[in-house]
Amino acid sequence: MDAARTGDAVAQDALLGRYRDYLALLARMSFRRGLQSKLDASDIVQDVLVKAHRGFAGFRGRTEAETVGWLKQILARTLANTDRQYRHTERRCVERERSLDAIVMASSQALQRLPAASTTTPSRGAERREAGALVADVLAALKPDDREVIVLRSLEEREWSDVARRMGRNGEAVRALWGRAIQRLGAQLEGGR
Repeated sequence: MDAARTGDAVAQDALLGRYRDYLALLARMSFRRGLQSKLDASDIVQDVLVKAHRGFAGFRGRTEAETVGWLKQILARTLANTDRQYRHTERRCVERERSLDAIVMASSQALQRLPAASTTTPSRGAERREAGALVADVLAALKPDDREVIVLRSLEEREWSDVARRMGRNGEAVRALWGRAIQRLGAQLEGGR
């Protein structure tokens, strides 16, 4: 943090890059359905990180919680601006009326509720990490099917039938996959303590 504050671009990249997976997951979970076909969460995250780099000199936070909160605010504003850009081509949508700040916060809280997240201790001395960011990093490292079933069922809280349809599997197979994926997530989090 101190090196990043002095304007060291490499330190800023390292600090902000630690939250790339976390922001990508929050962006995916916060995307309005109509935007998912036009943009990818990685596009939003790239925009958020560019804005964070540009505004870092004005950031006054010192803790990880303050950094994460600042990045979530940038994400919410970026999503709102993106939504406004595409709004003129669509009719009014009630889902769009919800506060994007509230959506990003709810997505962040959903990460904290994962069963495996409650068994971890995110403090590791100088590498202290917010639990949600730690879970997002581990999720990003899982196999794509494991990650997808956890995101769809546990984070987006979709019905089993919807998860099965989206993954092209039957309901029993999806439930079994989810159980194994949650176990693998927990094991990875335990190993990262």
